[in-house]
Amino acid sequence: MTVTLSVNMAAVAGTLYVAPNGDDAAPGSIEEPLGSLAGVRDAVRKRIAADGGILREPVTVYFREGTYRFTETVVFGSEDSGSAIAGVTYAAYEGETPVFSGGIPVQNWERTELKGGSVWKASVPWAKENRTFHALFDGETLLPRSRSKRFINTRELHKKDGRWQELMHETSIRYVKTRRDEYTKLHCEETLLTDTANVGDVELFIRPSAKWLVNYLPLKSYDPESGVLETTIEGTYPLIREFYLENALEFLDTPGEWSLNTEEGMLYYWPKSGRPGESIVAPALPALVRVEGDNDVEGYADRPVRGLTFKGLTFTYCNRDVWTAKDIGIQHDWDMWDKDNCLLRFRGAEDCTVEHCHFVNSGSGAVRVDLHGQRIRIENSIIRNVGGTGVLLSGYGPGTKDVNRNNLVLNNEIENCGTLFWHGLGVFIWQSGHNRIAHNRIHNLGYMGMVVSGVRRRFFGQGPWVEERGDNPDRREYMKAIRWSETTKAGKDEDWANYEPYMHARCNLIEYNEIFNCMQRLIDGNCVYLSATGAGNVVRRNLVHSHVKGNLLRTDDDQYGTLVTENIIIGNASQHGYALKHVNSFENNVLVQSMISGQGAGGGPEGGSVIKHNIVYHVDPDIKTFTNVRMFKPLAGEDIDRNLYYMEGTDAAQEFLVTMREKGWGMHSLAADPLFEDVHNLDFRLKSNSPAFGLGIKPIEGQDEIGLINDPALLRLRGEGGLAALLQVELHDSEMFLLKGHQPSLLGNE
Repeated sequence: MTVTLSVNMAAVAGTLYVAPNGDDAAPGSIEEPLGSLAGVRDAVRKRIAADGGILREPVTVYFREGTYRFTETVVFGSEDSGSAIAGVTYAAYEGETPVFSGGIPVQNWERTELKGGSVWKASVPWAKENRTFHALFDGETLLPRSRSKRFINTRELHKKDGRWQELMHETSIRYVKTRRDEYTKLHCEETLLTDTANVGDVELFIRPSAKWLVNYLPLKSYDPESGVLETTIEGTYPLIREFYLENALEFLDTPGEWSLNTEEGMLYYWPKSGRPGESIVAPALPALVRVEGDNDVEGYADRPVRGLTFKGLTFTYCNRDVWTAKDIGIQHDWDMWDKDNCLLRFRGAEDCTVEHCHFVNSGSGAVRVDLHGQRIRIENSIIRNVGGTGVLLSGYGPGTKDVNRNNLVLNNEIENCGTLFWHGLGVFIWQSGHNRIAHNRIHNLGYMGMVVSGVRRRFFGQGPWVEERGDNPDRREYMKAIRWSETTKAGKDEDWANYEPYMHARCNLIEYNEIFNCMQRLIDGNCVYLSATGAGNVVRRNLVHSHVKGNLLRTDDDQYGTLVTENIIIGNASQHGYALKHVNSFENNVLVQSMISGQGAGGGPEGGSVIKHNIVYHVDPDIKTFTNVRMFKPLAGEDIDRNLYYMEGTDAAQEFLVTMREKGWGMHSLAADPLFEDVHNLDFRLKSNSPAFGLGIKPIEGQDEIGLINDPALLRLRGEGGLAALLQVELHDSEMFLLKGHQPSLLGNE
């Protein structure tokens, strides 16, 4: 929205003030503040234009206490940039908490006769247009949508000759079996919907054939006579698992649930307290703020926005992401490429800063840096209770345009991401390199804590129109993001050297982070995960702990040239502390109650990998092994050596080392007590007479600096019971979440 302003330019030059009760026609003084972010943006824009397009003096904008309700996304363009000598800061006034909100308060409730008068309704006429919503909040509480009972699919899925095959068992669900229909249609012998009048409001919620993501797919049609249900867009994978239907009024059967009918423009809600509260908010915007330069997507003439700082602000209430047929998924559709689905987005920006901000209670993600994004700093902030990804750095698909790099994610608390899209990640780095991700505390996530990835090489040989390996040529994942005209050296060649130049997620430094309590809603994941990146990534001096079954750190498909070093990895008896594929180095780490493993599916470890100078320390006598020896056949003896193995109170380490040496590995390794200063009090310093030194193992530097800068992890955990408390953490069996009938929308709040 463009506002015609009458602005005192002298006031604009230095400091401006904004207040919820201000006026965008005011001069912007503390006595007569402006009234909105859009209004003050335009005031600063006029000042920049008056300076000939180059800001001569810094401008600071202070937002006073209160809520600023956005009716549309506020966009900052190149004309809003600061300069090399003067930036623009949008900040909270000292001691006050301004809130940027994309939510619309829902009021004027009326009691209905549904459920004996327990259900209320409110008119939301704006939802009949383009401002519909897929999440609803009561203050900080994410409310669950109405949901059907669970329909169980008990079939097993097998892949044969590149095509999906199915073995039918007793079930009420089966595919309508054509190639494309596997992704869009289900058949059920039970009646799914009795009222199909607003079928377009209903969504299918499913974990489609894979264990690492969920889909929300809008319904296109449902025929009760044939039992065929069809979605408007394809699922990520064939729709074979148990599923729910959400947002039909007939499913509103539990206190706390809601349902939206966009044809009526009516919201229905069954409050637990008996009547709706005063803080019910419908988030109706896909994004609150977008900093967007002039992006030359096909060429190289980008003009990024520069020199903006957002400080001390709270961003809240955006709508949950809604996938469309035009969307391009990145890495298993864990997020969408180049899309407004977050609270704050940089799309073509340099030298911008986000500091001491809060990103809370939203249906979608928190912060994105897309396409051309360089020297963006996200620091000292809190991200909490968001429906998607916490921080996403997303460059261009494979090609020679490598312009998302040199960004910083520092000292942030990132928790409870993926409350709606369960696969929402804490930090996601895709096709972005030379970044530093440090001193963050990332925890309580539906899926993985941190992912660094690109595009796997099997996609390069397909081209944009070729159907190969049974894949859909129009599939959402990857295909449309690849810059095909520039990937001429890649293709069907298996030589990784031909692919690596297009893998822009290289030389990232991931250090001093604490990552724990991941994988609370999905399985087959990790705390830290790398796949199909460029070389030179370093994962060092992180603490990972309190994680469910699976791997804590993993280098997966098409992963080469990664150094994982000086990490402290605390697992449980069933876990792989580190899982290896292809050629990477795992050196000088400490593993407690977790083992080193290779991964077989998709290609296991290759010769040239290094597993050296690690300490593997077990306190549980039920653990039988220290490394998954079976997976390391390609590795030479010198590749796995000079490690130190120890099991408290037993000879298991000695017996294991005998087995290793029979296979030609570990000839210089030892089975001995490493002599930590106090392992049970999480003090992993080595005593001066430790046998580790003779193996070339070095002490992990800066142990007490891991985690948030002002709240180091090991110091905190020592006060919470030390190692014994960590090993007693009750781990979620996330495979059972759906089977136990958990409400998908509630999982972030349980």
